[in-house]
Amino acid sequence: MSRRQHKQTGYILTLVAQNPRAAAISVLAYDATKIDSSLPFFIMPPHNFNDLRAAIRAFAHARDWEQFHTPKNLIMALSVETAELMEHFQWLTPAQSISLDAKTKEAVAQEIGDVLIYLTRLADVLGIDPLQAASAKMDINAVKYPVDKSKGNNIKYDKLQ
Repeated sequence: MSRRQHKQTGYILTLVAQNPRAAAISVLAYDATKIDSSLPFFIMPPHNFNDLRAAIRAFAHARDWEQFHTPKNLIMALSVETAELMEHFQWLTPAQSISLDAKTKEAVAQEIGDVLIYLTRLADVLGIDPLQAASAKMDINAVKYPVDKSKGNNIKYDKLQ
């Protein structure tokens, strides 16, 4: 691993790995307005959700993709990626879906990555904190599905007695 400062952006870059196409780096400071769009990089690995959101934002900015990242387009792309994820499980039995072979598991991991990227980008564009939204939704679900009425069954909340 080596560290260097990018001359045009001022970012401190940590070289994580290299392949023939591009260097994989971890950007330790984010400001999407200062990204050099000619810089061929993948931003990885984010260490927390804010890093992930900033990395996705910088990735889109470097490619001038903000113009395409409208909520409508992002939710459509998210839907497509979710369908691609579902495709891997379409005709599997429940037992088969738990025991994926290595090749399928890697393909599923790629699709989960796509889903997370689009969901994170959508939340960012809309100014929604997805962790806060998930926490609030868990609070709502806790009321809808009290443990004493919902434990061990899959009955919808409006039919619980």
